[in-house]
Amino acid sequence: MSQTQLAELCDCSVATISRLETGDPSITLQTLETVAEVFGTDALTLQMRGPNDEDDIGPYWARADAKERKQILSIVKTIVNES
Repeated sequence: MSQTQLAELCDCSVATISRLETGDPSITLQTLETVAEVFGTDALTLQMRGPNDEDDIGPYWARADAKERKQILSIVKTIVNES
């Protein structure tokens, strides 16, 4: 998607999208949330990961219940400690 297309979908300027891509701290939370919504994610995920990152654990975590989250954390702790 081009900056122009994204700007149109977000109802903002191409300059705003360009500033967002360069990490300009003046970007408002509202703008970040709007862009994240276009990509079907949330603002935090958009800041931390690319919108098309297939290795994002976030969607799995969001769907997991409390028991599954404990299992996920246990597995992650095991893997990290072994590395």
